[in-house]
Amino acid sequence: MEVLEKIHLTDQQIEQIEAGFAVTIPATEDEFLEFAFETPYRVEYHDNYVIIMGLAKIFHELLVGFFITLLTNYYRNNRTNFYVGGSNSGVKLIGSKNYYNPDVLVFNGLPQFYQDSDSIITNPYLVVEVLSPSTRSYDLDVKLNQYLKIESLRFLVFVDIDDKVVMVYERSKNARSWIYTHYDSPEEAVNIDGCEFILHDVFDSLPKL
Repeated sequence: MEVLEKIHLTDQQIEQIEAGFAVTIPATEDEFLEFAFETPYRVEYHDNYVIIMGLAKIFHELLVGFFITLLTNYYRNNRTNFYVGGSNSGVKLIGSKNYYNPDVLVFNGLPQFYQDSDSIITNPYLVVEVLSPSTRSYDLDVKLNQYLKIESLRFLVFVDIDDKVVMVYERSKNARSWIYTHYDSPEEAVNIDGCEFILHDVFDSLPKL
């Protein structure tokens, strides 16, 4: 039986996804990996469930584009061998079945691929997640703890579009501890791995309705 016949979306689930909500379906890791390369939707895998993400709001995507551009220009001009990508590539925690798609992904040097994949890496250096109402608790309650376990990760960034806040986790010299900085003042200078910008510039980049 084909995997796509095992992982089947109902009309109601498709409507939920298209409305911007996440849908979860139980599956094995092998089923997930095959499904992930066939489906047009953004998918993750956590604790034996496929999480199929709803369509992103346009402001969410504009913020993702802002950080991809910002970080690409920063690393291109200040560092060598740093590469910035979007959410169509994923990261995996070694020793775990779980797989996640950060909104922005940075790695240093050559990508270390998971098994035979050329889309899933195990050595992210920095990830950015732009929070949305439908996935906020999942990002902050589940993915946060998983990301912090990735040995190669040095920076983890959450962007809250509703509260106009940027949250930065930086791994300290003690690899098991992290430094957390909460940026919520519009005129505050945000620092992510030496890349500095004024907080209000992030949200001023969005259209004014």
